[in-house]
Amino acid sequence: MRNLSCAAARLDKPTQWADHLLGVVFIVCTVSGVVTNIASFLYFYSTSDTRAGNVNKIYFNRIYTIISLVNVAVSTSNFPHVEAAFLPRRCSENMLFMQSGFCGAWYGLWTLLGITSMFMVALLTVSRLILIISPNKLLSPIFPFLFLLGCTIAVLSLVICESLFMDTIKLQYIAEAMSCVSVDSNIISDSEN
Repeated sequence: MRNLSCAAARLDKPTQWADHLLGVVFIVCTVSGVVTNIASFLYFYSTSDTRAGNVNKIYFNRIYTIISLVNVAVSTSNFPHVEAAFLPRRCSENMLFMQSGFCGAWYGLWTLLGITSMFMVALLTVSRLILIISPNKLLSPIFPFLFLLGCTIAVLSLVICESLFMDTIKLQYIAEAMSCVSVDSNIISDSEN
């Protein structure tokens, strides 16, 4: 993995007040996302009693519980963006995104959370469609957990394969995006020449 440096951060005309405003928006979104999704998680977890007679209610409560947990993780993973927004020119040699280990772990987590969130909402949509087509169908309450496990294994496998077998793909902090992104190292070396 390439050593990260702030030299790659080429913000010609940084607008500090806009970055600070963006940082405040990140903070508000993070706090409200964590608080509301924890409340949702507690509600759906408390109502997903397996002794309840309606199996489909348990099934959907488990999906909503998983979605709430994933959204809490998405909300809390914004903290490096907040740090970048309050730094001059969105960069510092000591910031979290400049640590190659953190950059790689955050990239993997961010990818996993985004894709998992999409697949869980897709599962919710398909499950509703199944019940619209066949209202008497009973859905297995264990399936959301198995689906989540399958998504996690698939996404982590893709991220690991990308980092191991694609030697031209590297992770780098891009100040314009305030994020660690996967970039083609051939393009980086061409632009530095």
